[in-house]
Amino acid sequence: MEPELDALVVGGGPAGLAAALWLGRLRCRTLLADRGEPRNRWVDASFGYLGFDGQPPDALLEAGRKDLSRYAEVQQVTTGVRMLHRDGACFVAELDEGRVRAASVVLATGVVDAVPPLEGLREHYGRQVFVCPMCDGYEVREQRVAVLGAGGPAGAFAEELLRWAAHVTVVPLAEEAPTDEMPRAVTLADAPGRAVHGADGDAVVLELLDGRRVDCDAIFLRSETTGVTELGAHLGCDLDDDGLFVVDGDGRTSVTGVYAAGDCTPGPQLVQLAAAEGARAGLQCAQEVAARR
Repeated sequence: MEPELDALVVGGGPAGLAAALWLGRLRCRTLLADRGEPRNRWVDASFGYLGFDGQPPDALLEAGRKDLSRYAEVQQVTTGVRMLHRDGACFVAELDEGRVRAASVVLATGVVDAVPPLEGLREHYGRQVFVCPMCDGYEVREQRVAVLGAGGPAGAFAEELLRWAAHVTVVPLAEEAPTDEMPRAVTLADAPGRAVHGADGDAVVLELLDGRRVDCDAIFLRSETTGVTELGAHLGCDLDDDGLFVVDGDGRTSVTGVYAAGDCTPGPQLVQLAAAEGARAGLQCAQEVAARR
C-alpha cells in the first residue's frame, strides 16, 4: 500500500515544529503528532531563544504552531503515537486514535526528567526548582543555590553553577553518598533533603532529614534524564550509552527513513539548538523524500 504521508513528525516541541516547517515548505505531506506534554510545561519562563528570551515556553510553541497553519501540506494533531513498525517501504504509526502510513519519520520525542518525590518540591518546580544550569543559571546570579542530589558528577554540576551563584550547597538524596570531589567553594550537607518549603519573597527552604534547613533562592536538581526513545528503538535505531538516538550531522538515525532531533539526541539540551536540529532533520528528510519520488 502507498503511504498517505511523506513524513510523520512525532513530538511538537521546537525540534518537531521546525522539522515540520521545512517539510511543509518543501511540499511534503506531513503529520505532526504531539500529545501536548512538553518537558518544560511547568516552567514560568524559558531563556536563550533569540526573540523569545524570558517568555513563557508556550509562547514559542504557539508561534510555531501558528506558522505551521500557513502550510496546507502540514496537519497538526493533538494525539500520541503508541507504536511504530515497518511495513515494506512504509512506516505504520498506531496513534492514540487510528493509524497512518508514512514514507519517513522524524522523532522529536525529547527526554523526561527524574524528579525526586520530596514533599513540596513539585509546588516549586519550574519557579524556584530547576534542572539546567545553562538554561536558568543567569537568573540566579549572586544568589544562594542548593543542588539536590550528591551522586554522579555533582561536584562538576555545582562548580558550573558557581559561574553565576554566590554560594552553592550540595544536599544528598536519601542515603546517597558523594562520588565526585566537591570544589572548595561548595558546601556539602551531611544530611539528606526531606522537603521543600516556600519562604519570604521568592526564596525557598530545603529542609534536611535531621530538621536543619538550607535557605536558598533556587534549587537545581542533579537528576538523571531519560530519552523518550521507545518508538525508535522498536524500529531498530541505535542508541548511545545515555539511551539517546545516534544520529549523523543531518539527523539520520541508523534506520533508513528515520530521523531524530532535539533532546532525544546527544548534545546540549537547549531550545534554540533543538529547533536548529529539527530544521536540519526536516530539510534532509524532505530532500530524500523528493529523491524517491
